[in-house]
Amino acid sequence: MPLKSLLVHLDPTGHSLQRLQAAVAMAARHHARLTGLYVKDLSVAQLTQQRAAELGLYPADELNRVIGSFDTAIETAAATAREQFERATQAAGVQAEWLCEAGKADEIVPLRARSVDLCILGHWKPEMENLPYLPRLVEQVLFLSGRPTLIIPGTDGTTDPGRHVLVGWDGSRAAARAVHDALPIIAAAEHTTVLTVNATEGDGASGEDIVRHFNAHGATATTVCIQAETSDIGEAILRHAESIKADMIVAGCYGHSRLRELILGGVTRTLLRQITLPVLMSS
Repeated sequence: MPLKSLLVHLDPTGHSLQRLQAAVAMAARHHARLTGLYVKDLSVAQLTQQRAAELGLYPADELNRVIGSFDTAIETAAATAREQFERATQAAGVQAEWLCEAGKADEIVPLRARSVDLCILGHWKPEMENLPYLPRLVEQVLFLSGRPTLIIPGTDGTTDPGRHVLVGWDGSRAAARAVHDALPIIAAAEHTTVLTVNATEGDGASGEDIVRHFNAHGATATTVCIQAETSDIGEAILRHAESIKADMIVAGCYGHSRLRELILGGVTRTLLRQITLPVLMSS
């Protein structure tokens, strides 16, 4: 099924513009409609200041001034993001829609993502104090939206991902789900490398079958099998992706529930913690 509807989550950081550029490029390449979603919420720094004011560390009249300044800053940031979104989509001739909602991003984004083909997110880091507190956003979207998710790292890099794709393949259900969801991107890519790590004969992880599947869909794909120098498979995938200058990784998303919290599996955790290029995951 072709990609016809994309959702990109935007925020007040400088990396949001890079994410927007990647989303616009992908929408243009696939002739897809792009929805820009901005969630108006307090940043880490604003939350800290508000709590201090509510605890009486500021005079009562100062509390109202502080909250008012937050509202102004949030509205200004949302307006700037909308202006950037409309300018970028119009310049690229991409059909677009703008959504702006107040609330919690880790509740709103998974809900909105359910009605699109692909959700595009940024990568939250603890030091991003000017960004709404979103440490669980990627995790929530991955496990609750039912849609594939493309995570764009907060580092300088490609703004047109999907031309050279690396698929991390181990023959598992999660990997099969991810490559199925990524098939429109793989079919349109200039080349796809299917990487197997530490595969042994008969374990079902050979990449030859999935390469034939990709080729049947018109993709140009080859397989590579490596023996990792590290016990961390996620790290081996990242290293190889960088060595062949891939601009996107496709991988299955692994996790399990513990005390009603979503816990990421080892490979998934490594890919997200050490992310250096866009990663597409499905659960």
